[in-house]
Amino acid sequence: MKRDLGHNAEQAVARVAHDFHASRLIEKLRGSVGPSFAGADTISAQGAVPVIMTTPLSKFQEAKSALDSIFLGHNRSKRSTNDAVIGFYVDEAANKVIFKILAHGRAQAEDLAKQAGVSASEFGVKIEDEIPTLMSSVRGGDIYHIDSKHAYSVGFSVNGGFISAAHCVKKGINVTDIEGNLLGTAVESSFGGEVDSSYIKTIDGTNLTGYVNSYGQAHFHCGTITAKNVTIDFDFRHPSTGLTETDVCAEPGDSGGSFFSGDQAQGTLSGGSGECARNGPSKKGQQYFPPINKSLEAFNLTLITA
Repeated sequence: MKRDLGHNAEQAVARVAHDFHASRLIEKLRGSVGPSFAGADTISAQGAVPVIMTTPLSKFQEAKSALDSIFLGHNRSKRSTNDAVIGFYVDEAANKVIFKILAHGRAQAEDLAKQAGVSASEFGVKIEDEIPTLMSSVRGGDIYHIDSKHAYSVGFSVNGGFISAAHCVKKGINVTDIEGNLLGTAVESSFGGEVDSSYIKTIDGTNLTGYVNSYGQAHFHCGTITAKNVTIDFDFRHPSTGLTETDVCAEPGDSGGSFFSGDQAQGTLSGGSGECARNGPSKKGQQYFPPINKSLEAFNLTLITA
């Protein structure tokens, strides 16, 4: 956190505590306000005051569901063939639907907004320089391997094995450790919709712990959550929804790797843009993960904790 966020030890501890308290407070607000709830955002500026939003969150959630239907295949015929919209999410603080687009994507965003029943004042655009990609690799790595060459990252230990990203391994495929020894077999794998997760059942005698290592392709990197419930079309060929967006960097081979906050698991890496080595000292990027509970519920698994 010192390197990536500029915090000293005291500030880092305070930051984690503040984030935990804020998440609890937002859930209380959601329950007390009811259908008129328009979202909440943490504000650190002195003298900041709450702002009354013009559009309830429920309308934007309905609009996003309609957009998801277009992106995820149910109504894919309605989508423009000139792909320039990378993804979208509801920005609660701005009280808008935000479309993530390439430079030439404004017209397509306007068309999608119209289809979803969103007015011109209820959506915005964010121009991106790169197309998010799935963080798989065909080079050496140090976590687990497929065919002794494809390298991916362990997410978290669960009862009987570990979870990773679904696009890393198909059901029935064996995986090995960095020395080529059999580690386990993928018994579940689901990609698309709200899940990008696989469950690898490890061989008998494997020591499953509740810890996260500090190496991997990109080592530890700290960052912040920049959006939730984001829909992204990786490489314009692999749409996925319900993702959490972060501003951390990653490297090819990090797919399936761990996201955590404090002592809580958050999710496993799907993909994104912004490689650590290429982005220099800032170490910033845009990486996405499905929330951990979605992965656990999909395969009826229990997280192993320390």
